[in-house]
Amino acid sequence: MSQVTVYLSSIASVRKTYNECKWVTDTLDKHRIKYEVVDLGITPEKRADMEKGSGKKTVPQLFVGEKFIGGYEELEDLNENEVLKQTLIDAGYQE
Repeated sequence: MSQVTVYLSSIASVRKTYNECKWVTDTLDKHRIKYEVVDLGITPEKRADMEKGSGKKTVPQLFVGEKFIGGYEELEDLNENEVLKQTLIDAGYQE
């Protein structure tokens, strides 16, 4: 079983980023998907791990194990197409 990890920032200095991070966690909660949060506002030293895994610097980002699933736009598309949960399961997430 692979864990779902969400990299985000709880710092609300950039409203768009804050809202996107909140949307991701709210959406995962709605789908009853268990996840771990890595808050780069509290643990900025974890940013290098995130960037290494995805090649991207922006948050939010979602991983299943070591597999990068996407950022806000990708996750929004998966959710709108009603395949978010199945994509996570296909990547190794188990309920």
